[in-house]
Amino acid sequence: RYSSQEKWNERFRERVSSVELYGSALEKRWWRRFDELVRYKAEVGNCLVPRRYSPNQSLSNWVSSQRRLYKNKKLQVNVKSSLDDERIEWLNDLGFVFDVHEYSWNCGYEELAKYHEQYGHCLVPERCNENQRLGDWVRNQRKAFHEYKLEGNRANKTRRNICTAKMTPERIEKLESLGFIWDVKEALWFSKLEKLKEFKKVYGHCSVPYTYEADQQLAFWVCNQRALYKNFLLGTSSTMNVDHVKILNSLDFVWDAQEDRWLERFEQLREYKEKFGHTVVPQRYKENPQLGRWVTDQRVMYRAFMEESMETRSVVVQRRIDMLNWMGFCWNAMSQRSRRNRN
Repeated sequence: RYSSQEKWNERFRERVSSVELYGSALEKRWWRRFDELVRYKAEVGNCLVPRRYSPNQSLSNWVSSQRRLYKNKKLQVNVKSSLDDERIEWLNDLGFVFDVHEYSWNCGYEELAKYHEQYGHCLVPERCNENQRLGDWVRNQRKAFHEYKLEGNRANKTRRNICTAKMTPERIEKLESLGFIWDVKEALWFSKLEKLKEFKKVYGHCSVPYTYEADQQLAFWVCNQRALYKNFLLGTSSTMNVDHVKILNSLDFVWDAQEDRWLERFEQLREYKEKFGHTVVPQRYKENPQLGRWVTDQRVMYRAFMEESMETRSVVVQRRIDMLNWMGFCWNAMSQRSRRNRN
């Protein structure tokens, strides 16, 4: 408020001299403690006197008393307090912290803002080697946020609860202005989903191969979604939820990896037929050895299926046979080769 520290000091000395001459004993005691606080700040650089301050425990007790008086004054507006407006003004000018919790929170927020400016995000690791205190603070904000959500914004909260709440709408707004993520796991899930969408744009499907070298983490994630989905259907513990299932279904995500591989080979066989005019793929087909083996497996599957009774036949296998028949699949490769040789 003042143009220079010197002017403030001069005004302060005048006020103390006036109190020493004309003030009451209580008033003199208050200003002596304030003078001790001024000296403490000159030495340490702040007014945050520890609760257990052995060099001057009386000063520590006085500081705590000022905070308590200030809090009571705010809660009970019309109640007379020994901490009048003039004293509050002097304490504010000195940089006194009336609400330590709020001050501590703001310090944490400033550190997070610097972190965001440096790295472009607020995903501070819980074990942050360069600033473990910030990592702990960020974790506490998420915990406080979830507790706040569980409590709900009840209209009948007392004034005391509002003042002492760890998380408030104002704090939420400030953190979200930095792009703060409340649920890290959910955020990571959606980041992988975006990569899956990019994969689909390039390849036309969501079946990321397990050996996909371009992004091995995405391949693991896709595999994990299938495992989680299976647990979800069984009703066992799973992080998969209805919303995730709907989102993945909208991308035509294939939940059964075996079925996905079968369809992949079926498509390769269709392309083979378009090229050569038949489905008799050699077992040692150099261009695609896996396709040659797969075609042989389909014939083995067909023979086993036909030997089963009608009651025990698999619906899945029947559907696959129907699809192969639609393509004009040759179930007897020997007779097909003989016919081609005669021709």
